[in-house]
Amino acid sequence: MNKTILFVLPKFEFGGTVFSTFNMIRMLQQHGGFEIYVYPMIADGPVRQVYKGINVLESDYLLESSFANLNEYKGIKKISLVIGKIIKRIWSCYLKEYNVKQYKRVSQKLQIQYHFDFVASCQEGDSTEFVSYFKDCKRIAWFRSEMSLYLKNHVSESRAKRLAAIYGRMDNIVCVSKTTRDDFAQYFPDIDEHILAIHNIQDVQEILDKANEDISEAFDKQYYTLVSVGRMSPQKRFASIPKIASEIIQSGLTNFRWYIIGDGNKAGEYDRLIKEINQLNMHEYVKLLGSRVNPYPYIRSADALVIPSSYEACPRVVAEAHILKVPVISADYSSAPEFVRHGVDGFVGSIDELSHFITEMIEGTETSKTVVRNCQNFKFDTDLILNQLLQLFS
Repeated sequence: MNKTILFVLPKFEFGGTVFSTFNMIRMLQQHGGFEIYVYPMIADGPVRQVYKGINVLESDYLLESSFANLNEYKGIKKISLVIGKIIKRIWSCYLKEYNVKQYKRVSQKLQIQYHFDFVASCQEGDSTEFVSYFKDCKRIAWFRSEMSLYLKNHVSESRAKRLAAIYGRMDNIVCVSKTTRDDFAQYFPDIDEHILAIHNIQDVQEILDKANEDISEAFDKQYYTLVSVGRMSPQKRFASIPKIASEIIQSGLTNFRWYIIGDGNKAGEYDRLIKEINQLNMHEYVKLLGSRVNPYPYIRSADALVIPSSYEACPRVVAEAHILKVPVISADYSSAPEFVRHGVDGFVGSIDELSHFITEMIEGTETSKTVVRNCQNFKFDTDLILNQLLQLFS
């Protein structure tokens, strides 16, 4: 008999969670033995079409209205969400913990209807608390951050006090790197034995196939081509790219172009990026392509992928670049050495060292030639990760 799994997503937005979860679902489906469903806390989003062909359950509008941004909706859907928010405001005057009551109501309804064997939250936050209230199943929480930074930057004091209870109800917590697993365990030593480290799995053949699709903005190969991929947020530090580009130019190299794939403007990161491009006059060298559902042809066409991030838990784009035989130049966030081997398949260093590493690559130093050669021979091991997932869902 097939095992029934429910994956709970926050929403269908660009980012690692949506695509990493999709890859995991696809690999589990290809293995067989699972009946898989997806429940989005917020029903809509720019990449919902990626999940076409997967059983996506209808979101509960009362629960969805607690988290949806009304500015992103129009028509009947917006009216229903407005009604939901009004109901929440009225109920909250008389009932404490409104969201908790909705979590319990919806989880009970779904479990009665589908009898899930496993329910997994795909990301920390509200989706994890929601999953923690399911009963008669194995509860799993994916954690895609670093707990020390998560507590500092994303969690209110009242929410932080509830985390021990929320994660204590989980049968397993899956961190996406050994670095983040060890960091998580420092804060919750009592559940250490339930905390796992499983890297994000990749569908290698799909990446290779999609990388061969045509793109409208073909790179001019007379230039050394750099590419960076991700949402516009302070964590990604894309606003630092014009300065790094200017340092490369100051070293005497001008035969490069740096393309940024991503959208958004979290905490004004896009605005800062534009300001830096203008102030440093980098329009010719730093190019903004916006978001792309399929970034693989761009990565494949690049000479190197650059990650200036201050933090990454398990950077999916590193594996994607290596699968496409592209070297990675990365800032030294805590988990970077777990994914990029300095001087072997890329470079890892401080944000101030990135211009030096890029210069090495452009000039073709012996070390950079070794990196390029090693990347040409890279093979991604999906079997190890798949076996870890099969054990988790057994």
